[in-house]
Amino acid sequence: MYQIGEFAKRNNVSIHTLRYYDNIGILKAHKKDEDSTFRYYTDDDERILKNIHVLQKFGFSIDDIAHFSREVVERKLKEIETTANYFIKNMYFLQNLLWEENMENLNFEELQKKAGIKTLSIYPQGQWLCMGTTNNWYDIFEYNLKKSEDEMGQLYFAKDESYTETVCNLREKANVRALTQNFELNNEEYGYLIHRDKLIVWKRISSKENKFYCYRNVDSYEYTLNDIDVLMERYAKHREPLKHEADEEIIRKLLGEWEYKGSIKEKDISDIQTPVHNERAGIGPWKPHYAYLKFNKDRTVQTMKDGEVLNLMGLIGKQFDTNRTMGHFDDEGMDTIFGNPTKIFFIIKKIDGEDYLFLQDTAVLHEVTLNENYWFYTRVK
Repeated sequence: MYQIGEFAKRNNVSIHTLRYYDNIGILKAHKKDEDSTFRYYTDDDERILKNIHVLQKFGFSIDDIAHFSREVVERKLKEIETTANYFIKNMYFLQNLLWEENMENLNFEELQKKAGIKTLSIYPQGQWLCMGTTNNWYDIFEYNLKKSEDEMGQLYFAKDESYTETVCNLREKANVRALTQNFELNNEEYGYLIHRDKLIVWKRISSKENKFYCYRNVDSYEYTLNDIDVLMERYAKHREPLKHEADEEIIRKLLGEWEYKGSIKEKDISDIQTPVHNERAGIGPWKPHYAYLKFNKDRTVQTMKDGEVLNLMGLIGKQFDTNRTMGHFDDEGMDTIFGNPTKIFFIIKKIDGEDYLFLQDTAVLHEVTLNENYWFYTRVK
């Protein structure tokens, strides 16, 4: 137990403050000496005092603390959000100071008109696809962008139960520091802001130069951390090399020719009774690259019939035959044709006595999803 003077010194407060807190009831002394009127405090009282200091740092008044309740907290959260949004909106003008070379001629009003800035948000959501990069801030608004060639081609944002935000580029993930608007990926520090429907991300290259990434929102799905883990796992699996061996039972089921019949979503495969054959599946945009498949005993897979030759119009008479479209398969999937090492996964399922082959749509090789599209095939009889 500590006498009031010792307690005040331990916690860097005045004796007058402790007496005031005691009188208004937010920190009652544990014991009062009736003869000397000295107040005494315990370790529990020290914890309460520290709580008071924390609340004061968040802007709670002494009156708020004296009448502390859920309603008081909710009101304070709204006040903080309003204040934060004000500074975030106006942070745009301060950021322009970083890109402006001539400080003497800086004109915030003109900058605002040029960019058309109205509102900013500190919380990106969903999936964002990179439209290109530039080293000039103003190129973003004129869409004068170069194609992104690095690992920042797409970003996913997720929140956990405590509203901690995470960003992921499919290779790694990191926490987002929303109030300072930055995060770290690829051992690089990135800043970001949202301008209208664009997400602008940048990293510092030198004291005078930044690299900017401009993203568009692909979807606003509220990803969870578990969703992010699933996406990262799928992305990694796509880049796994084919196995050197395949299960004999799988090979036996795959052997022969297969014909494309339609498409289906991944989540529907497990419960499907009879796939609906699409009458237009074999023509135009409904026809995939791999409308025909033939699996051979040597674990090769071909997408053209034996002896078939294809002349591609518009590609300067380029010609493809069976050997040029030959790939390989194992018991999980097949590699994409034309030498791309990325793996396409498949599922074999017997429905109403007939074998069906479900092959992952090659579009997902560039953009993994939680409910991927699959092409389905039946065996050529």
